[in-house]
Amino acid sequence: AQGRARHSWPRAPVMASDRITRVRVEGLRVLERVMLDVRGMNVLIGENGSGKSTLLEALELLRRASSGGNYADAVLGTEHGPIQELVRLGTDRMTLGVRVEGDGAAIEYAFTVALAGTSCVISEEHLDVYQRPPPAEPLHALLRTPEKTLWFNQEKGRLEPVPTVPPHALAAPSAAQGLVSQDAAVRLRRALEGIEVHPPFDVRPLWQQQEQQVRRGPRWPARPSATSRVERFGYDLPAAFAVLRNDREKWERLIARARAAVGAELTDIVLDPAGGGQLDIGLRFGPSQKLPLHCLSEGQVSFLALLAVAELDSGRTLLALDEPDVHFHPELVANLVKILEELSSDCPVVIATHSDRLL
Repeated sequence: AQGRARHSWPRAPVMASDRITRVRVEGLRVLERVMLDVRGMNVLIGENGSGKSTLLEALELLRRASSGGNYADAVLGTEHGPIQELVRLGTDRMTLGVRVEGDGAAIEYAFTVALAGTSCVISEEHLDVYQRPPPAEPLHALLRTPEKTLWFNQEKGRLEPVPTVPPHALAAPSAAQGLVSQDAAVRLRRALEGIEVHPPFDVRPLWQQQEQQVRRGPRWPARPSATSRVERFGYDLPAAFAVLRNDREKWERLIARARAAVGAELTDIVLDPAGGGQLDIGLRFGPSQKLPLHCLSEGQVSFLALLAVAELDSGRTLLALDEPDVHFHPELVANLVKILEELSSDCPVVIATHSDRLL
């Protein structure tokens, strides 16, 4: 306890770019209609089944919308489906949308998915540009109905019909891939790609993971790569640390913050060869003592993974965390909140929790 001091940490530089500032969710699982302003730091707290995790799933569905392709079948019908279980009981459609602000005029995007037998189709979609402040009407960059799709032609300055968009595909991400010349679509796609959603990390002790033949996660070695964010569940934590070691300012800040979890005697975090081209994480204490990361407690490993998430920011437009305080001692919860509050001054942070203490 004596070694776990409170720290006055150096602050990360603030970046100026597009950010998600509002999220719209209608008809998804238990959520009937939600319009959430996500500027700053947001804590979702409520009883089981109230929709906290569903809102985080909505953010992941919006992130996946950036990839275009067969969104209705591949994402809604397979990865998160079947679609009948996604749509709120008693309804036959759902709507997801965002507002993006930062690099230029504010833009708003939304799409509606309607049930069609055992499948679904994209029935409506719009992308609006707010070049003038309210109550002025926005300019339509995309206007899609079941009958037609209209794009704003930047060269001609007017809405024009475009070839039919497949009913299972989203038009805006496809436009961002070069099908039409549309700056708003490019900004939208980057904003959706920048959404980052993290469930709790898999930090179970090795004996529990080996019992289920799990050999991936923060406690396990991983191959180095030029990663730009921590992979879901912390599967590539050694790779993330390898990238961060190349940025002296970020690395020194990470080490300083890590002492709150593992002790003030921490001097460095090292990456050791683990065979097969993989790296393993070790912690140095003083001039000679070294401890493998897999020997740390669940809370300590989870805190180190969250530090990597905080520092490894490449175009992030919104950060969402599901119960990040699991396994944390109350003092460590306070340290976590301090870090996330700092992050939220640059990028919206959404936290789902059951913890009154965190709130």
